[in-house]
Amino acid sequence: MLGGCCDFVVGDVMYNGLLYQDVPIRYDGYLKQLVVNTPVKRSHVYVPMDKVEKFTLGGTEYSWRYGEIVAILFSSERMELVEQVNIVRKENLKPQGQVMYDFNRDVRYYVLRGGETYEVDKLKSVLKLFPGREKMLKGYAKKNALDFKLHRQSSLITIMKYADELLSQPLK
Repeated sequence: MLGGCCDFVVGDVMYNGLLYQDVPIRYDGYLKQLVVNTPVKRSHVYVPMDKVEKFTLGGTEYSWRYGEIVAILFSSERMELVEQVNIVRKENLKPQGQVMYDFNRDVRYYVLRGGETYEVDKLKSVLKLFPGREKMLKGYAKKNALDFKLHRQSSLITIMKYADELLSQPLK
């Protein structure tokens, strides 16, 4: 959803300490700007991001972490799993001398735990974060047929929820 092109989605915005609900919004991932469709529906307004605390799109909360807007995919007392999307513009020269631009999505996932940030992208990177629990996590991933290539986001959410449960239990 983050970094999508043109469609407005009804969401909530925490702006300057006030919650605005059911607002038609979209997030421009290239400009890193929240856009609001005005009540008159004839104009779009770029919202000053320094006053946006968080917003929700499609049931997902987007909030500030380490100076960036990220999607909060999973959050507990012990950790958070977040998704950071960057839209990268690439210049593409055509034979007639025209300049065309391609916009590519660069999606990264991070675990915020104990004041540290760790990038995760597959099971191996998750296992490194939970010493002593690797065997249980591997077994859970296999039992639940988690596929970190085809279904990276859902697999990361699932394994992080399980890892959070494991952290609430003492090591055996």
